[in-house]
Amino acid sequence: MKLGANCLRRGWKRPDMLRSVFALLVLSFGLTACMPDILGTKPEVKGLKSTAKTETLYNPETGTRVTLRAGDILIVTLKGNVTTGYFWSTYGGWDETILADFGNEYFNDPNPQQMSGVGGRREFTFRALKPGEVKLVFSHSRDPDKLEFEKEVFVTVTE
Repeated sequence: MKLGANCLRRGWKRPDMLRSVFALLVLSFGLTACMPDILGTKPEVKGLKSTAKTETLYNPETGTRVTLRAGDILIVTLKGNVTTGYFWSTYGGWDETILADFGNEYFNDPNPQQMSGVGGRREFTFRALKPGEVKLVFSHSRDPDKLEFEKEVFVTVTE
């Protein structure tokens, strides 16, 4: 059975109508891929840009000072090797209404030979909430309650 005959039997007047319907279906499926952007889930689609910035300190010296604005993100990256039993942790005591702790995560260094004992880095993430000053203390030890080696980072948050 020919395509044109099938179209005529179902009430279609011309075979090119089927092509038009097919083209509309393809177009509608293509547009559904843009639905999340149409709903505004990505602010850059509408030309909006975030005013918050991310400040990254990579293995900072003790006593490092950093200034952030409210809403900014601070990432402190510290080199380490968890296979030694030593790990970095924050030694509390700062005002979390000024600088909120968003957690930390350990990342292994690239290791294509799959060798054991390869180091990595721990990333601590914080968000500046309101103006003020805090002192972050990072401890590198086997026991989180015992300060064996520490780094201090001084954070000033402005408006």
